[in-house]
Amino acid sequence: MNAEERQFEIARSLFREANDAFFLFDPRTQLVVDLNPAAQRLTGLEKHLACTMSLRDLFFSSGSGDLDRLALALNRTGFFHSREGYYLRRTTSAALPVNISVSRIHTEPKPVGLVVARDISDRKRALEALEQAEARYNSLVESTGVVVWELDGKGVVVFLSPAFETITGWPRADWIGRRFDALIHPDDLDAALRLHHQAMQGETLPRFELRILTRTGDPLVCEFLLVTKIVEDSQEWLLGISRDITEQKRIAKTLEQAELMRQARDAAEQASRAKSEFLSNVSHEIRTPLSALLGFNELLAEHPFLQQGPAEIQEYLGNIREHGQLLLALIDDLLDVARIEAGQLRVEREPCSLSQIVTDVVESLRAGAEAKHLKLEAELAGGTPQLIATDRLRLHQILVNLIDNAIKFTDRGGIRLTGRMMDRPGGEAALVLEIDDTGIGMTAEEMSGLFQPFYRVRPALRDGPRGTGLGLAICQRLARQLGGDVTVRSIPSVGSTFTLMVPVGVPEPDEVARSQPPGKHQEPPSSRETASPVPRLHARILLAEDHDANRQVITLRLNSIGAEVVPARNGKEALERVRDAAEQGRPFDAVIMDMEMPVLDGYEAVRQLRAGGFTSPIIAVTAYAMSKDRDECLRLGCDDHISKPIEWDRFFRKLIQLLTAQNGSSASNEG
Repeated sequence: MNAEERQFEIARSLFREANDAFFLFDPRTQLVVDLNPAAQRLTGLEKHLACTMSLRDLFFSSGSGDLDRLALALNRTGFFHSREGYYLRRTTSAALPVNISVSRIHTEPKPVGLVVARDISDRKRALEALEQAEARYNSLVESTGVVVWELDGKGVVVFLSPAFETITGWPRADWIGRRFDALIHPDDLDAALRLHHQAMQGETLPRFELRILTRTGDPLVCEFLLVTKIVEDSQEWLLGISRDITEQKRIAKTLEQAELMRQARDAAEQASRAKSEFLSNVSHEIRTPLSALLGFNELLAEHPFLQQGPAEIQEYLGNIREHGQLLLALIDDLLDVARIEAGQLRVEREPCSLSQIVTDVVESLRAGAEAKHLKLEAELAGGTPQLIATDRLRLHQILVNLIDNAIKFTDRGGIRLTGRMMDRPGGEAALVLEIDDTGIGMTAEEMSGLFQPFYRVRPALRDGPRGTGLGLAICQRLARQLGGDVTVRSIPSVGSTFTLMVPVGVPEPDEVARSQPPGKHQEPPSSRETASPVPRLHARILLAEDHDANRQVITLRLNSIGAEVVPARNGKEALERVRDAAEQGRPFDAVIMDMEMPVLDGYEAVRQLRAGGFTSPIIAVTAYAMSKDRDECLRLGCDDHISKPIEWDRFFRKLIQLLTAQNGSSASNEG
């Protein structure tokens, strides 16, 4: 047997043991002449049938002419690099995506071709989602190939296929007759020598990876697909097949990094949701007793006995009310931050009066400015439109925070609000509002963290302004929600200027009419307006509230305007009271439902009431104040949602409005 025949027999032994599909074919006719067991398994063909087929019968490509180019490359160079984009036909199922390499094997009396096809269906599915990485991978593997190599018993290289030159840059002649370990990366040398020894002992080696050095000294990660010991005529040597997987390893690392980034993003989102849920729960736990505290405070302030008592009694009650409102403001600020970070803060764009918003803001804060003997002025430049399109409530909130902040840090002079429009090339016109003060001013270092939550300027000042450090952070985040921003410039001991810029539109008259149907989207009431007396209410109301103090406060308040109140301590009792009242012919005109109660909560109680045909108004009263809580209450069938602590005038008017719509004008009258 000559050397070429021996090489052919060796290759045939590799065919029988390999997990990849191997096909021998006639290069002239491209007819299959032999195939290994793996090829039979993948195609489902018996050998005698497969040997009647050509490569075109077995393979097809996703691109036109790919098989022709394969044949052309084979005839021109003797090999075709490992490449994807080909499919192997099968008899019993869909075609299998494969990576194929084709080489010419020089045998006598004529050469034969070798096709190595690897099943890449799992990897292909994983890479379909990575088009960019796949493009880089495909461009790289065009220049890679399978290397067939032989080592003698001492580790000397005796044969290398042409693909070795392609992937390493080394001429094959430079390594024939040299030991293989000079090719191995120094850090992998011990592993390579151990694997060589194991293979020479006849052990079956699984696929493994080693780094080899290219001609330029760069390491390549090579996967050793097959290493087998050959024994013939008392001679022993190793024959193997390897391929360059450097790019695949890089892609795998990229995927791993992307997965770590995804996990980090998911963890951050989960932490944000957990924080929002925590703040919502804390808000609930604080608002519940705070609602009772402020409720009893107001009842005491209105009690005739205490009104006739010493003046300091009203002062003490006023201090309790003031600090309770400060605590409520802190809770609201925390919830605003949580809403913004959780993406739950909704902004609406609607026509509104800019001058009215400015007037309301200034008048609501004028008393605080005058208490410090400060001037508070506002002026809109000529050409500023009367109507703009933006979120009026958020704009109002930002201006209140900015001006209130200016008042806190100003002890002399005054605060001036000015407004103008600014054209933006290629964009919507912007409203620019500037708040100038003559306060303490700030250094550049102090301004660096000004818009971060809980940041306070000069917190060590014992007599400095009180606050949580959330107001300015909320202002900037709200402004960005509106598509704008808040910035600041300041000079110590001279004053500061806060600039609010938000893009606004100028609505058409018909847009204004459509956006303000009767009773909806009215301007916030001016602080100069005097509230009209609350009408008397002649109605029978079920109050479901598990908190004793809050139940007592709400009952007393409803009694004070003429309502009859029937209490229930949980949702189960509420359902029983409604059923009993209907059987007695004295149904309830409305239900006030706390949503968090033992035994049966308000959510399920409302659902069962509506499912049972109860059509009278239901108002949800809850210490949860996130927008999702209101949405859930309305979805279940509540007519409105009121958060604790209760604003009594709003609560009474909403209740009377709902009863009037349900029963007509007889529900209430002025008293």
